[in-house]
Formats: sequence, structure tokens, C-alpha cells
Amino acid sequence: MKYAVDHRTALNLAYLDEEKVLTKMLAAHSFADQYRTPVEMRLVTNRTIDPGDVLAARPRRTRQQAAPRAAQSGPKSDRGQSPSAWAAAAHTDEPTLMNFLADFHLDVSYDVTACASRSAS
Repeated sequence: MKYAVDHRTALNLAYLDEEKVLTKMLAAHSFADQYRTPVEMRLVTNRTIDPGDVLAARPRRTRQQAAPRAAQSGPKSDRGQSPSAWAAAAHTDEPTLMNFLADFHLDVSYDVTACASRSAS
């Protein structure tokens, strides 16, 4: 769970890389995966999605699994090239990243009360 006191920085690859969120979540996923432990990774935040991040951005929903969007477009499109950038930021290869994204969910735009009640349950 990542809570922002202001909304100067939207959720995008630059933020996930700068804060090492993607690297840490991928490492936790890889650890569970090596023991064949089913896992669901969620980033719960009150941040909004950067509409310019073609892998993270999506219309009108606050919860989304990232993998289907990563696989929707051809390799020459912006969205098709995004997995390469995300893999490079996470210091991994694309197959490992896609495996992670299959279990990665973004729960965004939560208000303080929703974040607190979700973490208490």
C-alpha cells in the first residue's frame, strides 16, 4: 500500500522505478514463484494513473490486472513496447515481467478511508 499526501506524481513507470516499487514487487513475486506458491500482487494507492503511461492507463476503472493490456498490441506500438521498458526498469526479462503482470493488480484512486479499511481487513 502506497499513500500519497498530494497528487503531484501520478502512477506511471517513472514513479514505480524511482520508488523501486516495481523491483520490490517483482522480487517478492519471483520468490513466491520459485516455490510454486500462487500469489496475487496488488498495489493499493490513492494515486491516480498517469494517462500517458500506455501500460498502466486504462478507461474508467480503478482496479485492473496489468497483463492483458501489455499483450494487446503489436511490438511496434507504444503499448507493445512498454513491457520492454518495464522489464528494463525492473532489471528482468520480458517473460519474467509478463509472468509477474499476470498476477499484478493496480488498485488506484482510493481515498484515505478506503485505504485504511482495506489494510485493516
